[in-house]
Amino acid sequence: MAKLIRTLMLICLFTIALDGFCDTKYISIIDAGSSGSRIHLYKISYDKQLTVSEIDLGKGSKIHPGIATFATTPEKIHDHINPLLSTLDDSGHSNVPVYLYATAGMRTVSPFYQDSIYKAVRAVSAKIKDAKTIPGEKEGEFDWIAINFGP
Repeated sequence: MAKLIRTLMLICLFTIALDGFCDTKYISIIDAGSSGSRIHLYKISYDKQLTVSEIDLGKGSKIHPGIATFATTPEKIHDHINPLLSTLDDSGHSNVPVYLYATAGMRTVSPFYQDSIYKAVRAVSAKIKDAKTIPGEKEGEFDWIAINFGP
């Protein structure tokens, strides 16, 4: 999963670069796995060379269970995601854009329930810019890219 996150981060970096990259930016990714969700904060700097570093958010950066467990109760997703966003806020990075990407656990959930969950996720905060399930094929591609080109 760490490889997937690094790869997703690279994709987001290219998006940021095309959107008027400045000296330093931050991006946050919620890795919504089957057993739990983890929030990662990355610092992206450019000074003749692109540098990416992860900032340790400490305790509170991982919660259980996975978001797939909210398939029939999407209204409860707020209580699940908010502690992760609070961890980000507590680190002094409250204005950082957040991207939530889910993998295997959400692939077992029907598209109807996935849509309900992601609609509820996006309603938690305006800073959540994207929330979606990564198909297995894409996850494999991301792993390959991370192995061969990742930080």
